[in-house]
Amino acid sequence: MNIQTLYPSVFSMVKRITILLQFAAFIFIYTEIGWSQDNIPFAADAACFAGEENKTSVEIFYGIPLYMIYWEGSITKYTGEVLHIVSLYDLDGILIDEVRNTKQFLFYFFEMKHIFRDIYTLTQKFELEPGKYNIEILLLDEQTGTKALLQDTLRVEQFTGGELSISDFLIAYNISMEDARKRLTRENARLYHHPAHLYLKGRPIYIYFEIYNLLAADERGMNNYTIEYAINPLKIEKVKEIPMNRLLNNTSYETPEKQELMISSEYNNFGRSDYQFFRIDHHLTEEGEYLLTIRVTDKVSETTAEKFTPIWIFEQKE
Repeated sequence: MNIQTLYPSVFSMVKRITILLQFAAFIFIYTEIGWSQDNIPFAADAACFAGEENKTSVEIFYGIPLYMIYWEGSITKYTGEVLHIVSLYDLDGILIDEVRNTKQFLFYFFEMKHIFRDIYTLTQKFELEPGKYNIEILLLDEQTGTKALLQDTLRVEQFTGGELSISDFLIAYNISMEDARKRLTRENARLYHHPAHLYLKGRPIYIYFEIYNLLAADERGMNNYTIEYAINPLKIEKVKEIPMNRLLNNTSYETPEKQELMISSEYNNFGRSDYQFFRIDHHLTEEGEYLLTIRVTDKVSETTAEKFTPIWIFEQKE
């Protein structure tokens, strides 16, 4: 015998309250977030790394806005699903590759009030020839027809030349290891990269990147290089809007006239490539847009490679 049989009136009342709470939550979405079935904005990012056979490994990150989902549920839990498709085309419009999947969600009742401003980040990986492509990311709730569509240009960098170069950055708000008994490598790490580069004030950020085409300092193949990095302000103001419906690495920004590279460290390893994990306790006290700069100098070839990306620091609202 279940609770509905024992206490039918109580069960009915709780069910009505649940429906009212869900209705109130969706009213909040419509009025505060500006929900629309036409094309919901969402954040996406792309990161390029050296791949196999002179190709480039491209990772696409995109955040599903949880408020776009039609939720079905009972007193205890709610479910929903989103079809997500990532399509790559050449500049003539010919389809090069496509990934099509459905993501299913389940949240318990007590979690529902927290999810409506959250996103769920998914990642797709492609091996591509260096060059320029058109990318399309479609998110679709097939039950309601609610969709989110991004169309942009994807620039795929080449890392197989002879010049010193740096991959794109994975900037994570958290990191965990698959196996704590093993060393920290990309394969053994789980990086929670935010597709809008949005990070909490007062919390550390974790950065992963790779370095290519280092020269050997001796016959053993030992390399020798330095890394400098800095976070400089671009626009100090409360974070209200972040880039949506385009790849974040296509965002335009003005480079500060003066950039102070705060930290410099020297490294040695074997081989022509290397990788780095950084934890930055940034201690930034103001919300706003900042520019992360990383510069690598090969002390053997006396060459330098530098890369920038914007990040947004915000204060958690209760």
